[in-house]
Amino acid sequence: MVVEKDINLITNLIQVIVVNADVIEHSGKTVLDHLIGTYIILDELEASETLKLAGAFHNIYDTEKFKLGIKDSIKRNCFIDKIGIEPENIICLFSNLIWSNFMKSPPDKFRTNYDFYFKKYQEVGHFHFEQVVLLFFGNIIEQIDIIPYEKRKFFRSLSFKYQHFMTAVQSIKIKDALSENDCNNFKELI
Repeated sequence: MVVEKDINLITNLIQVIVVNADVIEHSGKTVLDHLIGTYIILDELEASETLKLAGAFHNIYDTEKFKLGIKDSIKRNCFIDKIGIEPENIICLFSNLIWSNFMKSPPDKFRTNYDFYFKKYQEVGHFHFEQVVLLFFGNIIEQIDIIPYEKRKFFRSLSFKYQHFMTAVQSIKIKDALSENDCNNFKELI
């Protein structure tokens, strides 16, 4: 469970790395609020410390859906020095995710390489793809308040297709968070 001390440390680190994070808008709130919210949701999903840290910085590099615009202002090696290589690797994968492939063609549980889902060719194994899946759904849940009903239904059905990349607890919590009745209950838990 996240404690206030953790939130304060992460908030300070975000503000050091992401200039104007408390001003730049994202999904009806500030980037800072969105990043902290994603961190907290990943904690609620019982994600690893590495993945939670990746969630706290998941849009530091531009993605297909969100352009923060600071990619050129931070060198990758400097960012790695601040948060570590594993969280940065997950963030890099997330920022290179081809959302249309991810949403239209979920892999079966027997696939061993996931390069089809990323812009840059790279061998992505099951573990790292699993981390990207959880980050994807944590990010979506954090924005649930602005996601229209039909889109929420789509993401919920998508969570069924990706459930073999989650623990049973994660799968249930994600499905509950994306259901039309329970989406606000999940956010109230955090």
